[in-house]
Amino acid sequence: MNTFPMLRSLLLGAALSLLLVAPALAAEVKPAPNAKPAAKAAAKPKAKATSKKAASKSTTTNSADLQARLDEFARNTVASMNRCVLPSCDKKEVRQNADGTFTARYIEIDPKSIETSYKKPENSKIVNYIGYMNYAEIEYVCTAGTKNAALAGPFTPARREHMTELVKYMKGKWTY
Repeated sequence: MNTFPMLRSLLLGAALSLLLVAPALAAEVKPAPNAKPAAKAAAKPKAKATSKKAASKSTTTNSADLQARLDEFARNTVASMNRCVLPSCDKKEVRQNADGTFTARYIEIDPKSIETSYKKPENSKIVNYIGYMNYAEIEYVCTAGTKNAALAGPFTPARREHMTELVKYMKGKWTY
């Protein structure tokens, strides 16, 4: 039924990237500081240098912690996808068939199907790790004689598509 599942996945990924990155970008934008005395300006770079050292220490993680962070990121991402996907369980799509019956459908990403793994990229100085998020996207359908009967269900799985998302680990966190 769905002609462009890869395009939909790409668009969902882009939308989630914007949702995840926009708050971080907004937090980084600060008003320009007023002119400060030279003594205060000289003290600030030292504070930044020590915070960079602290940040680099905090990004060093063991493999169990890294895997746990990736698993949590995948669970949160799939939950967010389920809130954004259309047609959803709350907003089903209904179409009338040629024979006069109605088919209602919705899509859900199965949180129980999530599998994750990661590896270190070969030649990247920016990305610390590449993560793989595998999950199943399930399309549920119900066909009935009336629109209301189709919307009421029962719905059965009609299609199960396995998806893989690539994510990156940079600056101490997993992102799109």
